[in-house]
Amino acid sequence: MGNEAAKEDVIQHMKKGFILAGVLALIGALFAPFVFAPSDEQMIKDALNESIKAGREGRPGVVMEYVSRSFKYNDEEVNDRMSMANYIKSAKPEVTVLDPRPTIQGNTATIVSAVDVNLAIGPVDFPVHLDHAEITFAKETGTKFLIFPSPTWRITNIKAEAIDLSQLEK
Repeated sequence: MGNEAAKEDVIQHMKKGFILAGVLALIGALFAPFVFAPSDEQMIKDALNESIKAGREGRPGVVMEYVSRSFKYNDEEVNDRMSMANYIKSAKPEVTVLDPRPTIQGNTATIVSAVDVNLAIGPVDFPVHLDHAEITFAKETGTKFLIFPSPTWRITNIKAEAIDLSQLEK
C-alpha cells in the first residue's frame, strides 16, 4: 500500500507540474512579443516595406493590416476601407519612399520624404512625384497567431497634397 500512495503522490505532482508548465508557457507566449520584439524602427520599416510590396502586387488585405482603422488622408478621416482595398487591388500602386527613416516619439512615428507613386489603371500608368509627403504611424496592439497580443505599427495619416482621392470612388 505504501508504494501505491507514493505513486499517487508522484502522479499528483506530475499533474501539477504539467499544469504549471502550461500556464507559464501561455504567460510567456503573451509577453514574448513585447519583450523580444524587433525595435520600433525595424517594425516601422517592415510595416512600410510589406505594405508597399503588397500594394504593388495588388494584395489589399496585407496593406490593410498596416492601415489603422482611424486612418486619415490629409487629416480627413477615410471611413470606406473597402474602396481603399478595391483601389489597391485595381491600381496596384508602385510606391517608392525616397527617405524611409522614421522619427519616433513615444507611440507615434513620422516619415517625411519625397515619394514616387506609379498607378497602373488598366493599360495606363500614372506616375506622380511628391516632393513632400508625411506618413504618420501609431503603435497599436495587433495579434500574432490570431490570439496573442503583439505591438504593431500602423499608418494613421498620410499628408500629400498632389494625390486626388476622388479616384478611389472609380
